[in-house]
Amino acid sequence: MALGTTTRFTSAHLSVHGHIVRPAQISTGWWTLIDAAGMDDADNAGNDITNPTSSITLSTRKIVQVGNPDDGGVGTTLLIRMAYDAATTSAGTLPVVQIFGRRDSDDSWQRLLNKAATPAYSVTMTTAPTTDVSDGTLKYTANDQLTHAFDLQGCNEILAGVKTAYAGSDGAETLAVLQGKII
Repeated sequence: MALGTTTRFTSAHLSVHGHIVRPAQISTGWWTLIDAAGMDDADNAGNDITNPTSSITLSTRKIVQVGNPDDGGVGTTLLIRMAYDAATTSAGTLPVVQIFGRRDSDDSWQRLLNKAATPAYSVTMTTAPTTDVSDGTLKYTANDQLTHAFDLQGCNEILAGVKTAYAGSDGAETLAVLQGKII
């Protein structure tokens, strides 16, 4: 069945002192915070990560630079999701991640808390193999707008660590990656 014609929707706007004001959406793609073969390895022997510099050392981890105004970067919220093997049919051991941020390499790392009613620094990436969206190769966890959303608190560098390693009950857990986007 073919899709219908694409339609364009223009959002409502109002005028303030003669200037048009409209809501804005920042459109960014997903990028990788933790590479394949990284979600199944715990940092800091599975304990809370209190020193990201010495605890998060695996080559599958990346320091991602975001939001640099000099590069046109905008957005204040980090969303995360996990991509995992589409052959997975049941959850297994779900990974727990911790997110850190800093202004630049001259700054020290700080914990980024999620936007949940009770902010947390450890977030479980819950898989739902029967309902998560799939592209045929990978499935993608739903990103909860509170649990999987982190205020950047002025940080321009992001680093993610794994407290609890992912162990899928089937499928290849080495395909799993942690992805992020800024909105």
